[in-house]
Amino acid sequence: MDPKVIALTNHIDHAKILDEASDPLATLNSHYQFTYANKALAKALGITLEVIIGNDLWEIYSKDGADIRRDAIKEVFETGHTKVIETIVPKPSGNLYFIMTFKPIFNEQNIVISVVAIAKDITERKQAEEELAKHREHLEEMVGERTVELEEKNKELERFNNLFVNREFRIKALKDKVKALDKKVSKK
Repeated sequence: MDPKVIALTNHIDHAKILDEASDPLATLNSHYQFTYANKALAKALGITLEVIIGNDLWEIYSKDGADIRRDAIKEVFETGHTKVIETIVPKPSGNLYFIMTFKPIFNEQNIVISVVAIAKDITERKQAEEELAKHREHLEEMVGERTVELEEKNKELERFNNLFVNREFRIKALKDKVKALDKKVSKK
């Protein structure tokens, strides 16, 4: 590696960079305790970093929220593979939705020693999907209503068509009868 890059890298405070990241980010140990958290996570949860760091999942999240995260973290520690889940953070003002990525951090012996959790806020997308689903449902209702109307109009049209066809048959039958009577009359 270039010595200039190494020198520059040594002067970068990576924690400051992570603190300024817009996505919530944390590291957790095998006991599900937070060993690091950035400002974005504290803001998303509405608590301070001091409350997060050193505490475990169950002290920060609801039981269900903690259990879902625990299962993902446990899988990463056991398999060494990244795990992605979708989670909800209930808030009085409305739920927040996140895609969470749990990535393993390995030591020199290739053993998972920690997990980094990165959350991507997808609340706006989820709200748009919910709104779209409502519109789709409304459109399906409208299509159903229009289909019923069309079926009724088709039945009415078929009834009129049958009336006209029957009328034409009666007219033809009357014409044939008139012709037959004309022939009888002209023979006499």
